[in-house]
Amino acid sequence: MPAPYVKVYLMKSRKCIAKAKTAPARRTLDPLYQQQLTFREDYRQCILQVSVAQPAASTRPTSRTPLTANPQPKPKLKPN
Repeated sequence: MPAPYVKVYLMKSRKCIAKAKTAPARRTLDPLYQQQLTFREDYRQCILQVSVAQPAASTRPTSRTPLTANPQPKPKLKPN
C-alpha cells in the first residue's frame, strides 16, 4: 500500500525559496493531513505550491497533483 505525503514549496519568481513535507500517511486509502508546516521566509509576493506524492520506492508510479494558491498576509491589528 502506498504511503503518500504532501510536499509544499514556497515559490518566488519561479524559484523555490523554501520547502517542507508532511510525514507519510501509512496504511490508509483516505489520508488526512493535520500537520502545521511553517516557513521562516517572507511569504509576501510568493506562491504556495502544494503537491501530493508517494515514495519513489513504491511499486506504483509517482503521481503529483500541483495546486497553486496565493497566501494572504495576516491583517494588522489596530492599537487601542
